[in-house]
Amino acid sequence: MTEPKPNKPLIRRCVKALRSGKYKQGRGRLCTIEPDGSLSHCCLGVIANIIDPDAWREDSRLDFRMAWNGSATCLTEAAEKQLGFSPEIQGQLIRLNDTRHYTFKSIANWLERRFLK
Repeated sequence: MTEPKPNKPLIRRCVKALRSGKYKQGRGRLCTIEPDGSLSHCCLGVIANIIDPDAWREDSRLDFRMAWNGSATCLTEAAEKQLGFSPEIQGQLIRLNDTRHYTFKSIANWLERRFLK
């Protein structure tokens, strides 16, 4: 199966956001409300925020979690299509952020090498 065509302008915006320093990095969830009230995002949470910053809602199923378009842990299929990402790319990003503990800057570099060069 061929991979979808990447949406380079949108991916550039995501890379810029990951490098911006605006987001505190978290793991395992798109967005977490920290005990001090601040927010932390995984790399997919930053990407979700770029796609639609108005789609966040508190997830009442678990404390301290925000859901984006109904999902607390991954991008929706519609978001994958909008980005031109396969499910495998989303899985790679999850591993880079949550398992390998890449920084947002390193993830931005990975996205840039993979899709923008």
